[in-house]
Amino acid sequence: MPRNWRHPEEYAPVLQIDSATGKPMWDMWIDGFERAMRLRPDAWKAIALSDDGAAAASVCTILTLSDIFYSRSMLTEEAEDEFDWLAPELTPEFVVSLDAWTKSWEMDKRAASAAGLPSGVHRAGPPAFGRAVESDALCPCGSGRTYMRCCGAH
Repeated sequence: MPRNWRHPEEYAPVLQIDSATGKPMWDMWIDGFERAMRLRPDAWKAIALSDDGAAAASVCTILTLSDIFYSRSMLTEEAEDEFDWLAPELTPEFVVSLDAWTKSWEMDKRAASAAGLPSGVHRAGPPAFGRAVESDALCPCGSGRTYMRCCGAH
């Protein structure tokens, strides 16, 4: 049965399988997704700084995986190995949490419009409903690094 775009719980990334190891190859998916994120960096930053923990963690984790892919990660080898092992399981969760954030944001926009509130009062980004992350605070993605050495560096 074909996947239905109206049911994000059915979303799953298409990951190539390494014929030598039988392991899913998440790196090409993450690379493509991160490249697409570069097209609208302010929109992704708004999600990363939003009050939606799952969506914010998804963005930060995608960026962490991209750093691992490009060998620019500051994580320990053990941490990178754990991310490598978890990445195929996490990628469908990224899609679901980011889709949920988008739908919630759209509902907030419509509700603000229906209530006659001026533009920008809804969850358009960090200034309205985001949360500030201090540069020396631990990153919300769970990497164990400070925000400015992790997701804040992007």
